[in-house]
This record gives sequence, C-alpha cells and structure tokens, in this order.
Amino acid sequence: MDTASPGPAVFYMDSAGERFFADKNIGSEPFELSTYFKLLLQNPLDFLGIYGRHIINGLDLRDGEVYTIGQSRDRNTLALFNFLIIFSGLLIISISIAAQRATTGERVKTVFWALTCLLPTIAIIPSAVETRFFLALHLAFYCAIAFTSDLGSVKNLLRQHGVLIGAALGVSAILFFSVTTTTMTDPKYVYSDLYRGNW
Repeated sequence: MDTASPGPAVFYMDSAGERFFADKNIGSEPFELSTYFKLLLQNPLDFLGIYGRHIINGLDLRDGEVYTIGQSRDRNTLALFNFLIIFSGLLIISISIAAQRATTGERVKTVFWALTCLLPTIAIIPSAVETRFFLALHLAFYCAIAFTSDLGSVKNLLRQHGVLIGAALGVSAILFFSVTTTTMTDPKYVYSDLYRGNW
C-alpha cells in the first residue's frame, strides 16, 4: 500500500450525483426501486448526466489497476493513450456500421448479439462504476482496431472528413478529460455507508 495514502483504497465519487441525492433527501431512509424509477422519470436530464459521467469514468483507465491504492505516476499518459484507443475503436465501428449492406434481419441479429455481449456493462451504469465492469466495451474497441479489414475505408474517411474527425476528436477529448479530471479532484478513502445500504 502507498504509505502516503490515508486509506487502503481510493474511491472517486460523482459530486453532482451526490448533490442530487442530497437535494432529494435520498439516503435518509431506505427507498424502493419504484421510487428510483419515479425519480428517473421526473429528472431525466439529471440522470442522463449521472449515467454519462458513469460511462466516461468507467472507460477511463487512468490508474491501470483494478483496485487503486495510490496515484500512478503515468496516469495521464495512460489516460490519453486509452482515450485515443476508445476514439479509434468507435470510429472504426461507426465506419463498419455505415458501410454495412445487410438486411434488416441481419442488422437486428448483430444488434442483439452486441447488446448481449455488452449487457454486463449496460447493467452496471446506474450503479457504482468500476473500470473492470467495462471490460466488454474495451474489448470491443480493441477488437475493432485489431481486426478491421477495411483500412482503405478508414483512410478515405480521414482524407474526406479529416477536419470533421479532428473536431470530433477535440470535442470528445475535452468532454472526456473534463469529466474524468473533475471526478478525480475529490478522492475518498472510505466508502460511504449510504452506498452500502446502511441508513
């Protein structure tokens, strides 16, 4: 364990999500799943923000460890490299989908199997997020890069829409790193009883 660390583990909490919990008095007493869905329907933008931050933070491989016990020296380099892989994987997947000349039935089948493989990742988004839960999504990005057979389409797209792709890369990087660095500004070394169900 890092001797400079105040605790044996580090937790990065979503401060906006915690403020939302406090504003709605969530955690003062146990609440049912129906209450959760009611809040979700009443506050869709708040939950969209919470879930969006969960996805971005789940994809961030800044620490390179399953259980973070200290601040990694190479964390920003690792985060940048990881972001470039995610962006490249998404770009290749998007090109493949756009170029696909499949029947509706084949597309439905592809979507079904993709959702089946990503179900563990999708299911964890409303809950406590850890990078390891996003393994299926990371594997999808790596496989898209490793097994793409249509490099000509990628090169053509970069030639034709290089400025647009560069702008998308810049905007995505700003969004990704603003969310992840904001989350990391307030590390916790004790997991709140609220999240353990101890009210």
